[in-house]
Amino acid sequence: GVGSREYVGRNTIRVRIDSADTKVVALDIRDLRIDSAFVNGVLAGRNYKPTTGSVDINVGTPSVGDTLTIVVHYTNVSLTNPGDFNGFVAVPA
Repeated sequence: GVGSREYVGRNTIRVRIDSADTKVVALDIRDLRIDSAFVNGVLAGRNYKPTTGSVDINVGTPSVGDTLTIVVHYTNVSLTNPGDFNGFVAVPA
């Protein structure tokens, strides 16, 4: 629509697990809607945290030292220019 800055995208994130008992990877998503997320090619559950603007991506039960590939499909839903934000930011879960 008029003034809309809606667009879709895909982001691939590789993370190496460095802490025991890691169950989620938290991402700062601001005005992005997560359409789907995959961890090592498997559809992953996710939990939105509207108060912090983040989403937890469930990664199962990886071991310390494992490398995970997370692919996130998203839609930008902001009506304004997001400024210097141009992707995802991992945040402590």
